[in-house]
Amino acid sequence: MIRIDRKVLDIEKVLQMGMTFRWHKNEDSWEGVIGRNAFRLQQVDEGIKYSLLNLTEKNNDALIEQQLRQFFDLDRDYKISNDDKNMLEAIATYDGIRQLQLDPVETLFSFICSSNNHISRISSMMVYLGRKGPLLVCGPVDLHQFPDIKTLAALTEKELREAQFGYRAKYIVKTAQMILENGGDAWVEELQNQDYDVAVEKLMTLSGIGRKVADCIVLYGLNKRQAIPLDVHLIRIANRDYGLREAEKGLTPARYNSIVARLRETWGEDSGYVQTVLFFKELQLAKAKKGVGKRKPKKETTDVKLEQESLPKRGRQCAKKSPEEKKLKTEGRRRKFLKMALRHRTDSIAKYEEALSEVMDKIALSYEDLNAIKEKVKGDVKAKLEKDQSGVGRMLNSYVAKIPNGSEKGEYIVLDFGGRFFRVVYVRLNQANSADADFSVAPKGSGTKLGNDEAVFMESKIYPLRKNQTKGSEELFKLIAKSCADFCSRFRLEENPIDIVLVNSFPCRHESINKATLIRWNKGLHPSDGIGLDVSELLQNAISDAGLPHKVVAIVNDTVACLFTGVSEEVNTKLGLIIGTGFNLSFLRTEEQTQAVNAEMGSFGDDGELDEYLTSFDKDIVNAGYMPNPGKQVIEKLVSGTYLPEIFRIMVKHFVDEGLMFNGVSSDQIDRVGGIPGSFLPQIIRAGTQGLNHVQDVLINIDLCGMYADAEACLSIAKMLTHRAAGLVAACLAGIIEVSNYSKHSINICVDGSFYKSHPLLASSIQEMTQELLDGHEVTFRTSYDGSAKGAAFLAAANVAANQ
Repeated sequence: MIRIDRKVLDIEKVLQMGMTFRWHKNEDSWEGVIGRNAFRLQQVDEGIKYSLLNLTEKNNDALIEQQLRQFFDLDRDYKISNDDKNMLEAIATYDGIRQLQLDPVETLFSFICSSNNHISRISSMMVYLGRKGPLLVCGPVDLHQFPDIKTLAALTEKELREAQFGYRAKYIVKTAQMILENGGDAWVEELQNQDYDVAVEKLMTLSGIGRKVADCIVLYGLNKRQAIPLDVHLIRIANRDYGLREAEKGLTPARYNSIVARLRETWGEDSGYVQTVLFFKELQLAKAKKGVGKRKPKKETTDVKLEQESLPKRGRQCAKKSPEEKKLKTEGRRRKFLKMALRHRTDSIAKYEEALSEVMDKIALSYEDLNAIKEKVKGDVKAKLEKDQSGVGRMLNSYVAKIPNGSEKGEYIVLDFGGRFFRVVYVRLNQANSADADFSVAPKGSGTKLGNDEAVFMESKIYPLRKNQTKGSEELFKLIAKSCADFCSRFRLEENPIDIVLVNSFPCRHESINKATLIRWNKGLHPSDGIGLDVSELLQNAISDAGLPHKVVAIVNDTVACLFTGVSEEVNTKLGLIIGTGFNLSFLRTEEQTQAVNAEMGSFGDDGELDEYLTSFDKDIVNAGYMPNPGKQVIEKLVSGTYLPEIFRIMVKHFVDEGLMFNGVSSDQIDRVGGIPGSFLPQIIRAGTQGLNHVQDVLINIDLCGMYADAEACLSIAKMLTHRAAGLVAACLAGIIEVSNYSKHSINICVDGSFYKSHPLLASSIQEMTQELLDGHEVTFRTSYDGSAKGAAFLAAANVAANQ
């Protein structure tokens, strides 16, 4: 036991405040790893009881205790100026905080993961990386020694992206490789012997490490006591408590150095410890403020979360909840956004709150609502699958003869036709591993070969698609063929025959893999003809007229192609989901059969299935003559990136016209149909995480100037629309999963779409709500970064080979 007062060391505070990320709580004790040893720590009145979990012959009690004392920095007497009343008060109020001294390699990668992130997600990332190291203790939560640089350098960006590392994946891989080239772990350890300025400068040469991250690493991993990780939050604290009077934005390197120098002058040689305590104080104040008026504090679930995230599963997993827990959580979310902390002090505030709450209450969907919609989806899927294909517009078979397994070979030109534009993509599968591989494709005159050693090589070009160019189907496909010819000429693909695959987002009734008749146009394109015609024949005629020797071998729906992008990477992928300008789902019909189904889910609700849940604002959008397909594509108009900003616009316009928001003063963009860009909702929700003043800045971009109450109302509307959209998508996913004959374990969903990828709240909400609505299924969401072209090429390769 280490005998020490809780006022000197409080492990509950220190281990969960954001310095270290691989400790978990187990009842009344904490378990984690320091160096090569796994510990169990328990705080009692007399001090810290500890036990070593990985027993070895070389255990030495004195050395073990010294390792713990060094980890918790117990032999240092922090030097705090007696004149710093703010800090002295903070220490007295929030005692027991120590500045941890951590493993430098683990610290380096943990703070790369910390960029624009929160503690629970950083912890899950570090648990994932930790599992790559030697296993020390096997138990409910396995404990691993953190891996060395050589092991980390062997990771791939693709693997880390699949494990939900996002853009940080490339930084981790590249940094590990750079360090390995410089000498590996020894290079990092040598930084401890360097001066502060030299260590920071060397760290900033690595990928994904800026000045703040470098300061975090040298402070907690290299024992540089003077380091001050500076960001807008610390400037805000210093402005408020130390009269700094510095702008929070525009933090140039020169300003960073100037502010840090002034703070060091005030805080002294243990400046790093001062900022650690002040940040903890700020965190507690924020929690206390957030908790005002709450009936019940949030239950800590750190140990359960980390235990789940330590399981060897890929992608994001969600906890299983009882129906009662699901209902309570959904209702809690619903109440959260109904409650408005409005700050107006006007005579109309009561009317304003009442009107807004009434609208928000109609938008919000309860757990019972989502369950009822899920059951409607299940009934719709069953009914449509049982009907003859000639009489349905949803649940359309794609006639896939063989599911690809990722080992297929071939080269294809994929025409990815989305509506507003289309992309021509050259895809080469596995030719790098072929003995007769010929990488001769190159732009004319460039002298550079188009190709590399990747198993899948892709090159693409985007072409615009203007409505005045597509008055008829013949003109439309001539434009596509003309662009294809331009691409082929540019990359010397016009002479030798190459198979063409068309990926489209328009509902088609398939007779085979390469024959499909058009059911209807969408995406805002309405050529005067084409309905009922063979899309493959239209395209092939246009390709031949353009003088190209290529043959159209497959017609694939974009969501089906997304599904097979996932299948080519993960065999348990069962569904494809796209949420961008539109919304659709695809799925494998059963566990045994190979049949892929294009659900055309965007038109669910066209027969009145969702009428009871529509607000007056929704009906304005669904039935508006100025919107595509009036009265149709109902659910798509409630969930996709094209329509949600328009619902937001007419809602805000309604409250402005009533004189309840922005003092009744509107703007051109609020008054104009389509005046709100598709990127607006992600922007306003992202700004909301930084404060209402940032929301005001976003609103200024559409010429709306208001008070905090207006900003808060706009943020709440955006969040509620997002949560409803997520709930509707989740109900569709859950309904299809339950009606399909899948195993309840390891169901993967491959997701694509600009709205899904760019929205800071949508993906996590869909994932959480889907799991809430399912009974026992284990679901993993995996984001596609290769688009539909990759899956379309694999699908064509597998089925061409099968037909041969």
